[in-house]
Amino acid sequence: MSYFFSWQHAIRKSKLDSSTKLVLYTIDTHMAADGSGCFPSYATIAEESGLGRRTVIDHVKKAVEAGFLKKVTRIDDDGEHTSNLYRAMMPGGGAAAAPPSAKAAPRVVQQPHPNTSSEQINKQTPKPPEGAGMWEDDKSFMQVIEAYTELNPSRVDCRKAWSVWTEKGLGQHVDKILAALPTYAVSEQWRKNDGQYIPNLSKWLADGGWRMAGKVVPTPEELAERERITKAGIDAYARIERERRFGREPSPDDLAAVARWQELNQRAAA
Repeated sequence: MSYFFSWQHAIRKSKLDSSTKLVLYTIDTHMAADGSGCFPSYATIAEESGLGRRTVIDHVKKAVEAGFLKKVTRIDDDGEHTSNLYRAMMPGGGAAAAPPSAKAAPRVVQQPHPNTSSEQINKQTPKPPEGAGMWEDDKSFMQVIEAYTELNPSRVDCRKAWSVWTEKGLGQHVDKILAALPTYAVSEQWRKNDGQYIPNLSKWLADGGWRMAGKVVPTPEELAERERITKAGIDAYARIERERRFGREPSPDDLAAVARWQELNQRAAA
């Protein structure tokens, strides 16, 4: 098991607050393949985790204090604070990044969403690293990458999307995936704030969002309700695990919250 995956395992087995774990899992989606760093803003972490910005700040601090995260303030040339750099850490064991001899999987650096012309957008289409020898040869996958990039290039991470693509065998569904995108592209949720709320491509593929072609796209209220059920389910699951470790019966309310969360996931996969 690599240092990085050991870090993920350590988070799952830790006694951290469930919201602290959720913040770490969210940061993990941006983390370099070897755990060596990422720099999502507090606003991005809040949006993707469903937590408030103030809550995110508090739980990042808890994760740092618990030794699971190293936070480095990033300063621009004018001396202004731009964002934080996060590195995966093992409590009491130093950095969770793989040793220099280990070859990390390639990662495409995401570009900020331009509010500009299609020519500029095309220039920012994520390019696979030289010698990647994987996704760039899959024409179907690259069609999806290019289509999603036109909506918001900052939501495209080729490495993570390719992992989902191959794991779920999505090549056979490329026509449905491409057909679904125009439906989502005109939805209120995806058009808001120049595409700020478009989900990461890997998440959209994994959640089966492309199966919604021809169906009604969820409203912001419905999405907020799903986020509420998901957060309640994650919190309840953490409490159930804690109770079981101590040989106690979990709360019926927590069992019901987890059941609602599982039902939501099953409907999304249907």
